[in-house]
Amino acid sequence: MRLAGSGVGAAVEEAEETVSGKAVGGEEGRLQQLKSKFYAFKLHLMTSRDIRIFIRKSVITIQLFIKAAYISRRTTSLSIAHSFLLLRSFLPNYLSMAPAPVPVPKAFEGFARLAPHAYIYEAPKSGDPLFDQVSPPHPDVILFMSWLDAQPKHIAKYTEYYKTLFPNASIILVTAAAKDAIMRSKTNDTKFYSAVVAAIQTFPSNSKILLHSFSNGGLKNIALTTEEYNRRTGDPLPIQAQIFDSGPGYPRFWPDIRALTAGLPKNFFIRTLARAVLSVAYVLYKFAWWVKGIENPVMTYSKMMNRQELFAKKVPRAYIYSHEDGMVQWRDVEDHMAKAKGLGYEVRAELFEGSPHVGHMPKDSKRYWGIVKGFWNSSFGEQ
Repeated sequence: MRLAGSGVGAAVEEAEETVSGKAVGGEEGRLQQLKSKFYAFKLHLMTSRDIRIFIRKSVITIQLFIKAAYISRRTTSLSIAHSFLLLRSFLPNYLSMAPAPVPVPKAFEGFARLAPHAYIYEAPKSGDPLFDQVSPPHPDVILFMSWLDAQPKHIAKYTEYYKTLFPNASIILVTAAAKDAIMRSKTNDTKFYSAVVAAIQTFPSNSKILLHSFSNGGLKNIALTTEEYNRRTGDPLPIQAQIFDSGPGYPRFWPDIRALTAGLPKNFFIRTLARAVLSVAYVLYKFAWWVKGIENPVMTYSKMMNRQELFAKKVPRAYIYSHEDGMVQWRDVEDHMAKAKGLGYEVRAELFEGSPHVGHMPKDSKRYWGIVKGFWNSSFGEQ
């Protein structure tokens, strides 16, 4: 396989030729070639940013050692062990390297990056004071928390429509990735949500904010953003209205596994293998939480939605859901609604028929956007 247009690719091919014995020269010359190739490869290995290239180089490096051991009549086992020790010393250097800058996805036109997986779109000023004083007023800011591993092109269907529906509204977009949900440290979580809160605080304190979140991926981002805002200010998140799409849900084994693998390629083998690995990991995590007396984080985030110090009771909320959702059960959504209502929150249920998880807008976009606009207007006492 050629890594076209890449100096790394050329180095890989050259090393492969050496390993396969295509390089010319006697055994002594080939041994010198192998030694020089190894030290050159060490540099390539430590500067790799693509994990696929890193793995491939690692394999070739081991092959180089084996070939050198054979030519120089040394014990192959010792050389292999040596190669693994060297690779083990390279790996921390590779993992500690700062990731290459990732451009803003093309689908997020007009957005700038706040942090990995967080973006901001600043709405242009209309220049028309009459437009700026419409009644009821449009949102000044839309906090958009997407579902787990949502593709940018799918998110853009919402953000682009929001630009048309509320053209004066800026948008803070926070996406959710399964690898971050599983692997991101508490320290990095704090840095990430601090950046989101800092963006919210750049707007005037009287800004009208609409919070729109999706599934349990968005649920975590809402919960931790709000918690960080409360830690900084001592106040609830200053929102005018809140919309839940396909959530909140409660932790359930198969729906959670389906959610974690939803963003994977459609290849049957990959999905089956991933589900098997994640199933084992899920059980181990649950056992560890049980031993330590720790509540499942999804349940914790769900409960946080009904904490008055984080979400003021005066803020109305709408729940958009369906019976056909295969990842978040409708009974869980209705249970959450009932608990919120019992605590004094104003709730509104919007049940769709026949739509899958986070598929309510594509199923009936006219009704969906009618709900969004009508619900926003109703938060000001208008319909």
